[in-house]
Amino acid sequence: MDAIAYKIVFVGDTNMGKTTYSNAICDTSVERTYPTLGVDVHMCVIEGVSFAIWDCAGDERFGGLREGYWNQAHGAIVFATSASRADEWIVHLQSVCPGIPVVVINPHADVRDGEIYSPYTRDAFETLVRMIVSNDVVQH
Repeated sequence: MDAIAYKIVFVGDTNMGKTTYSNAICDTSVERTYPTLGVDVHMCVIEGVSFAIWDCAGDERFGGLREGYWNQAHGAIVFATSASRADEWIVHLQSVCPGIPVVVINPHADVRDGEIYSPYTRDAFETLVRMIVSNDVVQH
């Protein structure tokens, strides 16, 4: 039997570090100097739990596709530099995925050589995973 993959979406404005954070979480080392075009999906297993991390583009020209990418997500991490901007993303997410667990982080985490040095951002993903697993929000 295949393990259930929890779908996590990373959302926020462009150039906020979503891809860097996703690469650090999944232990991948993709060097890229251009913004995500649409969405990149990263599969990873952490402590025996499978995750499909949907790294969604923040550029407005992909705005019409976002709802499709977010559909049936189990959780979200919002990358925002202000409370008002985070609220905008959360309201939009909640309109597509009512009740989705959301964690907001500062996108300017210190990531070097694929290692996340800020304890706050390291805890963000772990916090979201605990919220998802403890509430058994997997959609069957």
